[in-house]
Amino acid sequence: MENGKQQYYHQLLGSAALHPDEAIVFSIACEAIVQQGGCEKNDCEQSAAKRLIPKARALLLEEKLIGVFDALYDTGPHIKCLQDANMSYIIVCKGQNFVQLQVAKLRQKEEFQSLTWQKNGKTCTAYFTSDLILNGSHTDIKTNYFEYEQVDNKTNEIVFRGSWITDLPIDKKNLAELVAVARARWKIENEVFNTLKNQGYHLEHNYGHGHKYLATNFALLTFLAFLSTK
Repeated sequence: MENGKQQYYHQLLGSAALHPDEAIVFSIACEAIVQQGGCEKNDCEQSAAKRLIPKARALLLEEKLIGVFDALYDTGPHIKCLQDANMSYIIVCKGQNFVQLQVAKLRQKEEFQSLTWQKNGKTCTAYFTSDLILNGSHTDIKTNYFEYEQVDNKTNEIVFRGSWITDLPIDKKNLAELVAVARARWKIENEVFNTLKNQGYHLEHNYGHGHKYLATNFALLTFLAFLSTK
């Protein structure tokens, strides 16, 4: 309910392919978040991701893929789904989760490795460690961790800070590249979803529900139209 009125909406999970050094972002596949046939439970983003990941992998069968996700996906089932699809991952890691508790202990012991470099008038510092346990329910999954912040050299203010987990090995030679890949996630939001919503494609337009799949089909056609213009 909003302002006393009942609201209806449809949800869709989309995927895109990009390279952190390239401007172009390609939409790859999408999956409607709708109740599946034979299921009593409502569908959710995590379940839709389990269906979407194999589709994306099938479309890019020969590529080495790194899935970049927000903190919703730092779960054992999701990581195992990526492993089954032969995909690596970089996932946002924040809050008081199991990994961050281990990180806090390492920080107290000053057992982090670090690297600092300069870029575009900013001081960039990254810290990293390896072989952390994902969580208490999935002690068999080990993950690596890195965090990063940028400080403006003129104002001495922190302009960006983030932290992630990954199954990729981390060292000082590839740390800056991992940070670039992790931060490239904003390109998906800006170049795909912002474009589809606000640059003439009208992804959020209310086409009505239809008898069954009308709104979902229109959304899929919108993604197809976007892809055909690339």
